Amino acid sequence: MTKTAGKERGVPGVTHLAIFTSCGTSLLTNTSPNDRDLLNNYANMTEKEVETDSQIKDQLSRLVHSATEKLKAADKAEARKLSAEINTLSRLENQGKPYDLSPKNWTHYLLHSDTYLGKKTAYCIEEWLRLQEYCDVQVVPIKDLRIDKDCFRQGLGNLARVCVETMQPYQNDPTTHVVCNVTGGFKVLESFLQIAAMLYADESVYTFQGVDELIRVPRLPVELNLEKAVPTDKAKMALRQLKRRDTASINEFDLEGLADLAYEVVDNIVSITPWGEFLFAPLKEEYSKNLLDPISQRLELMESFKNDCKAIDANTKRLVNEAIDRLSSAIDDCKGDLSQLSNLNSLDLKQCKVKTGTLWEFDIGASGKPYRGFGVPASGGRFNVEHLGQHADRHISEWAASHG
Repeated sequence: MTKTAGKERGVPGVTHLAIFTSCGTSLLTNTSPNDRDLLNNYANMTEKEVETDSQIKDQLSRLVHSATEKLKAADKAEARKLSAEINTLSRLENQGKPYDLSPKNWTHYLLHSDTYLGKKTAYCIEEWLRLQEYCDVQVVPIKDLRIDKDCFRQGLGNLARVCVETMQPYQNDPTTHVVCNVTGGFKVLESFLQIAAMLYADESVYTFQGVDELIRVPRLPVELNLEKAVPTDKAKMALRQLKRRDTASINEFDLEGLADLAYEVVDNIVSITPWGEFLFAPLKEEYSKNLLDPISQRLELMESFKNDCKAIDANTKRLVNEAIDRLSSAIDDCKGDLSQLSNLNSLDLKQCKVKTGTLWEFDIGASGKPYRGFGVPASGGRFNVEHLGQHADRHISEWAASHG
């Protein structure tokens, strides 16, 4: 860990609050204390699982409806008693700057587990916040985040990705004060969010049950040390590969130099860890600076493609690198069997209609201009990316003419 050189922390100049709240089910247990056992028994069920059992669904729906109606009718003092999350959020208003900003300048992110009750509780809190004129409220589900040995690791990885994608962009915005409210949710969610707060937030806040005082913990001036954890180009390549391939054999990776905390191996399958997700965030800055080497040896960027990329802006360069990463991973996943690539819907990969030869095109992404990549299969299950263009029809005609 090293001292961060990020934005200056503090209140001056702050015009916007971004608050990330971990949501639990305290609202349900507080509004229906006699049904605590029932709630505990089904606390880990997904919405799909609840929907398949009409009896359980009716029981839980009744409790959710009761909690929703009680919270809607509650004033702030009563709402604090009903919900641990609201207890902390409502107390922020009395903390002075920058919490004296108008509600229209607050953005709430309600993070909830991948469970039926977690989702329902988060939406109850969202509705109450909107009634209090906090209109910018976003409910953020964390896929697979529940107490289940088969999906819990994926859930933590998804939580890390959400933290990176939503918190990290505020790092260079001195007008936004980022707060993590870690009062609600099960313990792992709270503790993990606390770690994310140390990396991306200005402070974290919480309250103890039955205590009025709000606890505020300022951010430590630290950041992940990318140079130490990912010290070489080979290690960076390995981290990029891990980011794109969740279920690949350890034999397909060269992990030399990459810190152990970035990956884990289970039954000979290697995958990125939540800490690896955090490490990838600063590495991704390179995607906007240079055209990166493909993460698959089966894919090659031809000089003609590299020349086409010289004049593109930073945002388009990022999209190009991300598209090449996805294409590389798809080629490796199908072991070079290019006939399976037509199933890669995320890139809109498809064969062009040409009289001779075989030409493929794929989507680069939405950057204001309809860029497409063009390539051809090569021997040994390889794929050569030949050109980047904005006008697919013209490029196809030119390619067909040159290969006629």
